[in-house]
Amino acid sequence: MRVLVTGFGPFLDVQRNPSGDVLPLLAPGVSTMLLPVEYERATRLLLERLEAEKPHAAVLLGLAEGEHVMRLETVATNRDEAAVPDNAGQVRNGKPVVSGAVPTYRSTLPTSRLEAALGRAGFAATRSTDAGGYVCNHVYFQARHFIEGRGLGIGCGLIHVPVLDDGAGWSLERLATAVNCCVESVTTES
Repeated sequence: MRVLVTGFGPFLDVQRNPSGDVLPLLAPGVSTMLLPVEYERATRLLLERLEAEKPHAAVLLGLAEGEHVMRLETVATNRDEAAVPDNAGQVRNGKPVVSGAVPTYRSTLPTSRLEAALGRAGFAATRSTDAGGYVCNHVYFQARHFIEGRGLGIGCGLIHVPVLDDGAGWSLERLATAVNCCVESVTTES
């Protein structure tokens, strides 16, 4: 089963983004893609890759500043609500991600199974219904909208990763183990 895992590069005052930094540490055979923290460019690059590669699943990673758990985002919302600009200087506060589209899409990753697998492996994880209003949610919604619109049957969801903090037990290597656990759970039949 082919799995695409994406992460983001630096943004605003975040010089090291663990969602992108973890990509080179993932298991061999996992397809990875580093996305820019830009609404339009990240969306275009991801949709092109989904169309060309047609993976069985797309695990989108983003950074949840201030979090110390893996946050499995169960809902992508058709709204951008960030007063801060992306890396291209674009502010999309109060705008729909896709005009005229449905209000939300559900994750098509097995979030219950992911949460259970992470827990068994000793990683703190929770499910969330609020993926935020910045580029992570934007790309998540766009990916789900694209997949649904083309009937691609690609499982797709967003996981917000925690900040790296040795005091909270999150090194880059430990994060890689947790993400690999998620990839394994996605590729395992229930």
